[in-house]
Amino acid sequence: MNEKAKEFIYPDTTVQITGTRLLEIEHCRRIIEYNDIHICVRTYVSELHIWGENLSADDYGNGGITVKGQIKSVEFERLRI
Repeated sequence: MNEKAKEFIYPDTTVQITGTRLLEIEHCRRIIEYNDIHICVRTYVSELHIWGENLSADDYGNGGITVKGQIKSVEFERLRI
C-alpha cells in the first residue's frame, strides 16, 4: 500500500497535553494496558505509552480518550502497517 493510501485509510492521531495533568488523544483504536502508572493506547499507526502516577482514562467518544493524573512521560512507538 502506498503512503497516500495509508494517509487516507489511517487518520493521524492528535495528542494535546495540558500541563502535566491532562492528555487528550484522538483517533484511538483501543486501550492495550491500563493501570495507575502506565496506560498504553493503540492508534491506527502507533502505540502511545503514558507513564505517571494516579493515571485514569475517560472515554470522550468518537474514538478519543482523556488521560488524567500526574503525567511523567509520553512515548510514541510507530507500528508496522
